[in-house]
Amino acid sequence: MGEKILVIGGSITGLTAALALAAEGFDVTIIDRDPSPSPSLRPADSNRWTRRGAPHAPQPHVLTARLRNRLREWYPDLMRDLLEAGAWEQPFADIVRPDLAASYREPAGEDPVVVLMARRTTLELVMRRHLDRRGIATFLEGTQAVSLVVDGAAAPVTVRGARIRDKDGEREMAADVVIDASGRATRFADQLRGAGAQISDEHHLSNTVYYARHYRLRSGQAFPRAHGLPGVICGDLTMAALPADNGAFVVTMAVFKDDPLLFEAVGRRDVFEEICRRVPRVAVWVDPARSEPTSDVMAWASMDFLWRTTVEDGAPRVLGLFFAGDATLRSNPKYGRGCTCGVIGSHILAETLAAESDPAARVLRYEAALKSTFRREWEDLLTVDRRDYARFQTTAGLRPETLVEWLQSRLQDHVLRRAIVVDPRLQHKVMKGFYGLEDASAWTRDAGAWLRIAAAALPIHDNSLLSDFAARPSREQIRMMIEHKTTGANIEQR
Repeated sequence: MGEKILVIGGSITGLTAALALAAEGFDVTIIDRDPSPSPSLRPADSNRWTRRGAPHAPQPHVLTARLRNRLREWYPDLMRDLLEAGAWEQPFADIVRPDLAASYREPAGEDPVVVLMARRTTLELVMRRHLDRRGIATFLEGTQAVSLVVDGAAAPVTVRGARIRDKDGEREMAADVVIDASGRATRFADQLRGAGAQISDEHHLSNTVYYARHYRLRSGQAFPRAHGLPGVICGDLTMAALPADNGAFVVTMAVFKDDPLLFEAVGRRDVFEEICRRVPRVAVWVDPARSEPTSDVMAWASMDFLWRTTVEDGAPRVLGLFFAGDATLRSNPKYGRGCTCGVIGSHILAETLAAESDPAARVLRYEAALKSTFRREWEDLLTVDRRDYARFQTTAGLRPETLVEWLQSRLQDHVLRRAIVVDPRLQHKVMKGFYGLEDASAWTRDAGAWLRIAAAALPIHDNSLLSDFAARPSREQIRMMIEHKTTGANIEQR
């Protein structure tokens, strides 16, 4: 029997950690505060599974091409289970402009740019049943990890297990290693700091608020085909329709907390629906003949970037515990990296524990591997996030736009709204970074990409499918819309 590993949290990160650890011969127990899903629950109705520890669990997740490819490589049986449950794959060719798709051929010898789409509840439901059927881990459902069992008599602080609470009361559970996969709300970093451990957090607030409403296709209807990026990206508003499994999809709107016009107003159902109706790339999804809403408008805030380390001055300050997933690193969810970092990071951790027996060497190897795998992309996305916020400020009239910002925004608009739509080869380069097959800024270091960007500005391209690619109501139209909705007057198209 291998070392006893205690995983706190039955999330995607915790479940894939169990998969990877069990494959390495470890004895894995998962502590999950939520009850197991009913055996009769169908994947199509997975949203009925209440996940108190993850209120955004019903949200569709787009698993990056990087993650989808690794899942096919590591866990082909799990991938088959996911596809049979209604998750579906979208190859790059499906987002190429229709009139160009027939003549486009993807580069040979490269990892396929294919993403996997499903609601998080469906992903976790299928993964959990997959583990159950194979006896991969012991589940302690309806059980809360109250605190860590810590030996803090000498530095570094050493974790020996966890104190848990279930229907029978509280007790201690010993473990050789504890993995904290409890997510962004983890309490254990603060407990360890209280015991004397040095834990450093590089933390940046995103200032983003997400509003979302869930829909389901009507019988006989199909998801609309979309080319280019999956939504409309503007300075003050990012909007997308994201398909999931079994006919479910969500429309999301991301705005900023200090937007005097959109913040809070977008959370009103009437305003949300009216904006959807006026954005052509979204209106086709929410057409009443195609779909019906299955929820009210929901909101999520407190989006942020985090990079956590337990290594200070080259030495580990915590032994016997590893933070995983959102508990160790995360970025703004609009970039869709949470599952990728959680799953691949869990795989890195399992390989580390299998390769090293010394507790200190394990910490150093794990954190070094996370840094080499994710740090550059994390920094790239943070730069993009800050640039998006700066553009919002100028779009909303909160401060003047500098010349550099004006040039950057014009270039972004050209690349994302025109160049990648008229040039599939350029689109492929950009989407490789967008879907995680290389770092997000890799295409900017490709001279050939810049030649294609320049060529896309020439008046030789068919613009027939570009007119509605970024169409949306202006801020003034939205202001009038909100006023009309508030007073109950009819809205006129302006």
